[in-house]
Amino acid sequence: MKINRYRKTYAERKIKRLKITIITTVILIIGLLAAMVLFVTKNIQANKIPDLETVSQFEHTQVATEEDNSKLLTLVNFDHQIPDTFALNLVDYASVKCDKILVDMLNKMFEQAKQLGYNFTVTKGYVDKETQQAAHDELVNAHLANGLSDVSAEEEASKVEPQGGCSDLQTGLTVEINLADSDGSVAFETTPAYKWLYSNCIDYGFIQRYPEDKVSETRANFNPYRYRYVGVENAQKMRRLNMSFEKYYDYINSRS
Repeated sequence: MKINRYRKTYAERKIKRLKITIITTVILIIGLLAAMVLFVTKNIQANKIPDLETVSQFEHTQVATEEDNSKLLTLVNFDHQIPDTFALNLVDYASVKCDKILVDMLNKMFEQAKQLGYNFTVTKGYVDKETQQAAHDELVNAHLANGLSDVSAEEEASKVEPQGGCSDLQTGLTVEINLADSDGSVAFETTPAYKWLYSNCIDYGFIQRYPEDKVSETRANFNPYRYRYVGVENAQKMRRLNMSFEKYYDYINSRS
């Protein structure tokens, strides 16, 4: 009888120890899970995804307002003179003037290029109507001196220097870009720097204003230096659609 009671008592103690072990294990697991939940919660809060209102505010700083977009898409060429109501917001940039709206992205583009070994500079910016007309007249006279007729001289000059009121430079949104250390001995468009600039300018809101393959549309000679700021969304869309500014302007207005 003693043996049976001992065996029974031993079995009971064993069961009791097993219960204690199970309870302790469960408590440890619950504690560990609670700690994990707390850790994850804190990390989620620290890296909280912005709510819709916050996202909207952030996007607003990245996307041009309707008013800005209208300004960015103002087409200036032989058929579209710059409007008298066009609002200039000029600032000094290096040795030229340009519209304040493009400065931040221009700096970002130049900084990225510099990290890759390309040191760009702006060589030309805003030009007023009188200065533009003088440049046009000078070129017309040069063509006349070389024997061109009045009509041909005017036509050829306008491909390089449009009349006052018809130049994209008058918007302040167009700049000419070159390598800071260029001595002119190497054609800019043959350099790796140019290839990088042409490929990546759209990611900073710029387009090449007078591309080589769009001469018939722009009616201006190819200019590897001249870039127009239109905003990132417009620039990327233009590249995707393979459109010149002229064609994109028609495209946008046909859909409005």
